[in-house]
Amino acid sequence: MSAVTDIYSEDLEKRRAILRIRRVATLILVVLSAIFFITHFFDHLGWGVVLLQSMAEAGMIGALADWFAVEALFRRPLGLPIPHTALLPANQKRAAENVGRFFQTYFLEKELIRVRILELQPARYAFSWLVKRQNARQISGYITGILEFLVVGQDQIRLTSKLSNQLRKIVMRAAPSEVLAAEIVKLLSTSAKAELTDDLLRLVRSALEDSREDVVTMVQDRSRWWIAARVDREVANRITDAVLSVIDELMAPSSRLRVNFDSTIERIIKKLAENGSLSEVVSHGKEHLIASEAFDDLVASILNQTRDQISAQVQRNPQAFADDLAQPIRMFAVKMSKDKEARQKIEDGFADAVAALISELKPLLGNYVSDMIGSWEPEMLIDRFEVEVGRDLQFIRINGSVLGAAIGGAICLISFALN
Repeated sequence: MSAVTDIYSEDLEKRRAILRIRRVATLILVVLSAIFFITHFFDHLGWGVVLLQSMAEAGMIGALADWFAVEALFRRPLGLPIPHTALLPANQKRAAENVGRFFQTYFLEKELIRVRILELQPARYAFSWLVKRQNARQISGYITGILEFLVVGQDQIRLTSKLSNQLRKIVMRAAPSEVLAAEIVKLLSTSAKAELTDDLLRLVRSALEDSREDVVTMVQDRSRWWIAARVDREVANRITDAVLSVIDELMAPSSRLRVNFDSTIERIIKKLAENGSLSEVVSHGKEHLIASEAFDDLVASILNQTRDQISAQVQRNPQAFADDLAQPIRMFAVKMSKDKEARQKIEDGFADAVAALISELKPLLGNYVSDMIGSWEPEMLIDRFEVEVGRDLQFIRINGSVLGAAIGGAICLISFALN
């Protein structure tokens, strides 16, 4: 309502200014006409009166000609059907198309918009604005509402699906198989390799110890019929003990067997890394994980936990949640206010995005301007143009009067000089 009031007040002031200057232009025409007619009643005309009469006559002609030109731009002078008058309403559609094309061609150029945005330094103003506590609090309030709508909303299945798809794309791009394979090689080259080997050996030893009876059964099933069961059991136990003994020796870090085992593992890993087999295995594993339901379950679990925590905090005390969120927003703004290089990157990205968007929308914006002007009623079109440029047009009338009078006077003086 305030904006509408401001526009109305501004238009009212413009109309008053136009009315004042129109009265001045009309008054000048009346004065020139009065001088012209009064001087004709003089019996004896001296050269000064003739000069004044000539100036008034030429000034009247200039004033009337420019009045006709100004009036013909918007309407038919005196209502007479004179050709090539009322130019603006008669050519409204063509004028609207030309204005829209002009706006589209010279105001919405991609590079010009980008340069203009960079000149405005939007990031500097934005972060300076965010540094103020009340502004950061205002933004945190908006973010709280958005989070509540997105995360605490009811359509969780759809949100989870979208988030999973986006995370899949991010993981595929951000974690190349070659990089993961290289990191695995680095990990196995550190002390973590010994811990991993010990854990695996402990698992194997525990599984073998727990499966001792299964080993006995296996030996008995493959034994000859004439060998006693007691012998088979003894053989199975000895085999199990021997394997457990080998595992125990492998678990001893300084044993010869462990050293040889570690060297063999390193050679195998190095060979797999060099021939690309490890990267291929990692790639298949990553693709399988990302495409699996387990990935969706993980995303859903994270989303549900986040939703529950945000929901609890927002419902319990939304003001406190927004206040807590405002502080990191403000701290980020303070940091960015001091980092000119980071701000420049943000502004470059913002300018590129806005310029690209406006460039894409350029035909729509140009057509919007054309359609708006073309849809106005002729009376409204005339009124809008007169409000904006009417004062300058009235000055044309004044200039025509003054210039006509000056030219008339000059011609009169030249005539006197020649005679």
